[in-house]
Amino acid sequence: MSPSNFSTDHRYKNLAPSWRGRLRVATTWLGIVGTALVSLVTAISLQTGLIFAAPAFTEQWTGSTSPYFNFLLNGGSTITSNVADAAASDGKIVDLTLPAFPSAGPGGGPNLQSPILYGFGTYETRMKTLDCSSQPNTGAISGFFTYLNDGADQNGNSVKDNSEIDFEWLCAEPNVVWLTMWTDYQDSPLAMKRVYRELDIASGTIRRTCYSEGFGACTQNLTGSPTEGSPSTIAGLSGYNSSAAYYTYGFTWATNRMTWYMYHPSTGAKIILWDYQGPTSRITQRPAYYMFNAWHTNNWPPPNNPNAVQQPNSPRHLKLDWVTYNTGVSPTSTPTRTNTATSPTNTPTRTNTPIGPTPTKTNTATGPTNTPTRTNTPTSGGTNLALGKIATGTSLLNPAFITDGDKSNSNNFGGLDLGVRSIVIDLGQSYSLTKVNVWHYFADARTYHDVIVQLSTVSNFSPLTTVFNNDTNNSAGQGTGTNAEYAESSAGKSITFSPVTARYIRLWSNGSSANAYNHYVEVEVYQ
Repeated sequence: MSPSNFSTDHRYKNLAPSWRGRLRVATTWLGIVGTALVSLVTAISLQTGLIFAAPAFTEQWTGSTSPYFNFLLNGGSTITSNVADAAASDGKIVDLTLPAFPSAGPGGGPNLQSPILYGFGTYETRMKTLDCSSQPNTGAISGFFTYLNDGADQNGNSVKDNSEIDFEWLCAEPNVVWLTMWTDYQDSPLAMKRVYRELDIASGTIRRTCYSEGFGACTQNLTGSPTEGSPSTIAGLSGYNSSAAYYTYGFTWATNRMTWYMYHPSTGAKIILWDYQGPTSRITQRPAYYMFNAWHTNNWPPPNNPNAVQQPNSPRHLKLDWVTYNTGVSPTSTPTRTNTATSPTNTPTRTNTPIGPTPTKTNTATGPTNTPTRTNTPTSGGTNLALGKIATGTSLLNPAFITDGDKSNSNNFGGLDLGVRSIVIDLGQSYSLTKVNVWHYFADARTYHDVIVQLSTVSNFSPLTTVFNNDTNNSAGQGTGTNAEYAESSAGKSITFSPVTARYIRLWSNGSSANAYNHYVEVEVYQ
């Protein structure tokens, strides 16, 4: 996820009120996600301890789509699989294209995101980062990472969990990699806990290794620590340029150890970039989405080049040769390999194919099941017909919160992925409707974009009636709207209209002024 480790734009941190939480430890994960994956979850023992992990997979991008990743397109970006590339191990890659002059933030670029959560294990990819050699002051990021922030505080440290493990490269400095592991992050009040290492691979210079509780801060210098700063020196890899050639990178994540590494492009020798064995409180214990992205940053330049925040003036390409996830691989015993895909092709065929782009999510922050039971008690505006009717939507997390009747707590929200997204509420039968009340996340008075409310008697919304639309440029593809944008508040937005007979309500949004993600605290529907 990666908007900057040091800017207030931090990639997904600004991500909504925490939408991307990291699941918990092995036992908690089984209890939460187990309902869907229990028959496939494998308990394995790493050298560093017993863990639970999802089944292994390999993606070599030989099809137009992927069973392991959803293609999330934003701001004119594209993701094209099965692209011919002679430098690829099997001649095929996936190309994540960041368009010219994109908006800042991950919402302005392409994202690959797994539809299910992954935990302890080994993650590897052979990739080539964005090339900005034609525009040296470009502000752009290439990311290989895991990420989830669902608003929960399962570790009980009074800061919202943020499970994230990053490889990130600044386009203007392709010889340097930023390695980060987050356990906690929240926007308001701003708080974070993470460890990071800034490493010039070409020269072998370790610029910083820190524990941090603030953007740009080195709260504790970890340099020289035998458990948190190892290795203390790294041999330079002469000529290393992440954007000029394919390199293989990986990390092994265990309950008490986190190891980032890469392979020497000529010898295949494993190069340990950081072998973190610090306190387990600084090692994320919650599963997360497996992700890659490319995006424009306007406030995270290399330390020695503050001008490198320009918009890309032409399309930039992040290229992935192959991607793997494996279980039971010790961080110190990974087989030596060369830059070929022979090892990934031996990965067993995976059987838990994601349930399309909308897998059932069971990693609820405090669980909708903990919400007090509510009845259809009429309010001052009559009976709320949506109460208890579970919303549906692509990548929708905590859907029960949206219609549980509790609109007092902005953190009890149903979350959707980034970009243009919609949810649908089925009332069970048709009614003559006159009002829809909507609460998005409102704690910081953010403004959500392209808010649209549509009604229909049929589930495919053909025909439909649009009763609210503030999408003035038709970016959601639902027609140009004339309503005004508005700041969110605890009062919500009341949308009234002449009677419309409908059973289904569809609500759209396209991120907010705070980040690219979508959130619904409550939706009410009245006759």
